[in-house]
Amino acid sequence: MSQSPREELRLQRYLDGWEIINRMIRENTSWGGRERNCLHLSSGDGNFIDISAASGVDYIQDGRALCRLDLDLDGRPDLALRNRDGPQLRLLRNTWPGDNRALWVRLEGRSCNRDAIGARISVTSSGKTRIKDIRAGAAFLSQSSRWTCFGLGEEKTAPTVSVRWPGGETTSYGALDPADRWLIIQGEKPSRLPFRKSKQESPATQGPKAPTPAEAEESSSIETWLVAPVTAPDLPWTDSQGRQRRLGEFRGKPLLLHLFSRDCAVCVSDLGSLIATGKELSRKGAVSLIASVDLGPVPDGKRDLLSKISGPSIGLRFERETLAGWNILFRHLFNHRRDLVVPTSFLIEESGKIVKVYRGRTDPARYLADLGKKALPFKGKYLYPNFQRDLLELGNAYSEAGLPLQARAIFKSTLTGRGENLDTLFNYAISSAQSGNPGEARKIYLEILEKRPGYADARNNLGILEAQAGRLEPAREYFRSVIQDNPAHTEASLNLANTWLQEGDFETAATVYRKALLHDTESAKLRRMLGFALFRGGFIEESISSHKEAIRLDPLDLDAYRNLAIILNTTEGYREAASISVRGLKNDPNHSGLLNTHGFALWRLGDTARASGEFKKAISAAPDFDKPYLNLARMLADTARPDDALAALGALLQRMPGHPQAMEQVEKIRSGNP
Repeated sequence: MSQSPREELRLQRYLDGWEIINRMIRENTSWGGRERNCLHLSSGDGNFIDISAASGVDYIQDGRALCRLDLDLDGRPDLALRNRDGPQLRLLRNTWPGDNRALWVRLEGRSCNRDAIGARISVTSSGKTRIKDIRAGAAFLSQSSRWTCFGLGEEKTAPTVSVRWPGGETTSYGALDPADRWLIIQGEKPSRLPFRKSKQESPATQGPKAPTPAEAEESSSIETWLVAPVTAPDLPWTDSQGRQRRLGEFRGKPLLLHLFSRDCAVCVSDLGSLIATGKELSRKGAVSLIASVDLGPVPDGKRDLLSKISGPSIGLRFERETLAGWNILFRHLFNHRRDLVVPTSFLIEESGKIVKVYRGRTDPARYLADLGKKALPFKGKYLYPNFQRDLLELGNAYSEAGLPLQARAIFKSTLTGRGENLDTLFNYAISSAQSGNPGEARKIYLEILEKRPGYADARNNLGILEAQAGRLEPAREYFRSVIQDNPAHTEASLNLANTWLQEGDFETAATVYRKALLHDTESAKLRRMLGFALFRGGFIEESISSHKEAIRLDPLDLDAYRNLAIILNTTEGYREAASISVRGLKNDPNHSGLLNTHGFALWRLGDTARASGEFKKAISAAPDFDKPYLNLARMLADTARPDDALAALGALLQRMPGHPQAMEQVEKIRSGNP
């Protein structure tokens, strides 16, 4: 059994794990890796047969609880299946057409507990006795019916039944006819209860084709007033004239923002009525924005629907960044996260906050009727007057998606209602730094530490700001103070070591990594960075071992594969470098760094044709990554193809004018000395 550590260690990976689990709950994501349910049938000889697929119960959802019951009282055991994700409950009715019988018995205690928990039922048939105990809680988070079922197969004679009640008393009840259910009350004769007549099942007939979930969602209508309105993201759009537009320019007027796609049949058929509604909205002082979620140019054979949108409605085209931002917002409007679907409309009040969301086909009259309305206030006495939405997760999602300005706006608005919430203030500081305001971020971190000196992450981030500004010694003081309080704060150790790497002190950096590994032994990143420091310090074999250990700890750490391949190429271990690169590429076939190391190893092994292909793939995957251009040019020059080498270098210089290594190679090739 795992032992608790002697000292309290707050591993970030542990905290991140809980955050991921909570996110998976909200997003209906599988915890079990989409493992299918299993059902096994007893063969009667002590073995079981897997009938999961044949029975139809091999659902892919994360099953959590299973109960047996006779739902329709026909003598066939049915099942109730509870899933963690949706659908959360399935009732599986048994329609087996065979004549096999079962004995159903329920116990009721008198001198013992009423449910007879702890009793044992013995049923003897054909010279064999089977035993079942009455328990409280039959499975994980579940309890089957109090009716206990004994399958009899094709047995025709009535089985004999005896019960050992809690307390030790045993009573024999003789033969009980399985044609009925039996209620056995302690101290009384068994009572016969009839089954219901089974409904005959006929083969399924061919009915009308059911719509797909996407088609059903398009044509259905769901309207949701937001009790706590949310600020719409002020991200860029492009109108039909090619001008950039933002929602902020319409501030002071109510807006209806409608999202559509040319591939959505409902969207296309309703576009005309939506344009007509825009005129009515304009008469009422509102603005109608109709935005296409289709990215890029209009494909051949498709209509440019935006060109059909006429005033006063304004046609807009999504930028990729804008679509990502609105999708994040949509996912966080509701408790269960779902991606944005079309058609969807947003009613936005004068202040720029979304007050209502319309999903699916909506009667345009609804838009007109809802202008100027809100979910609250309505008549009545408010027992809890301050309805607030938790916007921290929305702000964090914007930040993770590379939208720091939107994250900053969300955190800033949240601070209005909860100024003393240090976690909100901390996130606001992060978004300020990410959006190019390090001075503001530094000021906020210091404010946090005045209120809570032990806020380790604030000290760590202050250290990062100091290091970015080139003030390495103050940065180290912040990192050391974090590590002193929590030696398992891996991020602070990584940041501290990085300050030594910046100065070329690889030995000290390696010492920091080793100390951190004493507390976080399974950190692949620490192992990888230790390997990097060892390599730069000239300890090649130790570096290779450290990188291999990093890959063992995290087989998806592609940087570890890339670093190891680079080291092996440097030490002329080309065959192993190629093997390591291929292993990494199985996880991500378009990883430019691994494509480059694989190409380099193939070149040195003499397979220039495949090497050329790998370099070109690397360039295609990351056009601003210079190494594959340079390696491709060197290989081409080495194989007497100077014109092709110059073309590769020209492509690099076109993307990065004045690139020093490219310029140097061009001069060498032109001078005939590549």
